[in-house]
Amino acid sequence: MIVELEFLTGRFHATPWGRHVNEGIPEWPPSPFRLLRALIMVWYRQQSEIPVEVIDRLLRALAAPPSFLLPRGRASHTRSYLSQNKEDISNKKLVFDGFAVIDRGSKVLVGWPGVTLDHEARDAAERLLSALNYLGRSESWVKAQIVDDRDVDWNCIQLTDGPVAADREVVTVAGVTPPAIFEARRFEVPAKGKAKARQLPWFEALTWGSGEAIMHTMNRPPAMEPLFYVRAADALDARPSAVASRSQRVVEVVRFAVDGRVRVPITDTLRVGEHVRRNLMGALRRVLDSDTLPPTFTGKDREGRPLRGHPHASILSLDEDGDGFIDTILVTSPTPFSTVEQRAIDQLKPVPRRNGHPMVLTPVRFGTREELLIPEVSIVSHTPFAASVHWRAKRDGDLDLWLTQQLRIECERRGVARPLTVERVQAPRVTHRSYRWLDFRRARKNDAPQPAYGLRAVFSIPVRTPFSLGYASHFGLGCFVAIPRAT
Repeated sequence: MIVELEFLTGRFHATPWGRHVNEGIPEWPPSPFRLLRALIMVWYRQQSEIPVEVIDRLLRALAAPPSFLLPRGRASHTRSYLSQNKEDISNKKLVFDGFAVIDRGSKVLVGWPGVTLDHEARDAAERLLSALNYLGRSESWVKAQIVDDRDVDWNCIQLTDGPVAADREVVTVAGVTPPAIFEARRFEVPAKGKAKARQLPWFEALTWGSGEAIMHTMNRPPAMEPLFYVRAADALDARPSAVASRSQRVVEVVRFAVDGRVRVPITDTLRVGEHVRRNLMGALRRVLDSDTLPPTFTGKDREGRPLRGHPHASILSLDEDGDGFIDTILVTSPTPFSTVEQRAIDQLKPVPRRNGHPMVLTPVRFGTREELLIPEVSIVSHTPFAASVHWRAKRDGDLDLWLTQQLRIECERRGVARPLTVERVQAPRVTHRSYRWLDFRRARKNDAPQPAYGLRAVFSIPVRTPFSLGYASHFGLGCFVAIPRAT
């Protein structure tokens, strides 16, 4: 029997038995004791309809020491200062979180050669593994499944007699005490209060962790058996894969999560866009160590003249949870960001605000327009659309027809398909802070406030959203988002 484990975030967070968490040493390979206890947890919480007799047969079959096929990994850790829940808020303790890093998509194989499960036990194993969502600490998201038996060149096996090769090392792994050996030891739970002493069953002993071991003054849980395994000496010393480097990827869109002690209303979109642009230009100056900047963020050529054709980045503020406050910012560009521009984005400082509480922007996703933007045929204003020219009743006639014409002109300028229909809409209802389109800041620098409107448009082909059109569109005005389809 072979079990395949894929750690979805590329990390396995776990501390080996017998090591302190603040040593920052990750467990590698995943211990059999941990895996079997995880199966019990899934059975107890999600699949309790499976008979206990079937679970017992499954676990007894998997109690034998398995072999492993481990992908190359890297040892890493984070350091956090955690509150001690004391009156003094500065009383914090440094805590390490050690984990093994592997390339995303890599698989760990855990095999029990010679073990064959009956139909009921295999079905139970498939159900439990499919419901297992993490292994180790809760950050270790996992996808687990049984795979067909095959010939595997196992690279991490139990230690046997004989010398260990120079390119190999021995590690201690938390294994499971075989049921026959455990039952021969006749481990008894001491009497407590009115309860009588009793012999502990193997299945119940497997549920004991460090808490029960400490309670009974034991140095380890009764069903855990330290095993010695041999793995590659550089099993946790692999260099990062060049394919995984973001500098090698095409990046046209960067998504930021917004945080701050005081939330920023969506009506401040224009001001936020200007501040983010200024910070990006400052970060780019630091990266280049020069005041001569490429036009991606400046929007101007080397002579200081505004660019034509909108080839530079747009900064879009979004309220994705519908509470009236900015929670996400997208920086989009019609052309891929260069390596130095990506470095500047990484170094973006918090956005200052006049109330003294800056917006903290954390980049959470980098990718192409196809990866991060949503194709849709129906769109609606997220921030109001202001045309680049003023409407005059005597010259331009009906306002709705003129707005339709202006939106189509702006779409052509941005290389977006012409909309079939355009109509005006009211500002959306939000949960915490209501507003009108006129409440938005609609002027840059010394400009007069521009008339702006909310619009809904329908296209003949899908267009990628969010995108922005019209006056100050590079700073977040005229932002359109997809209209969710009815389900």
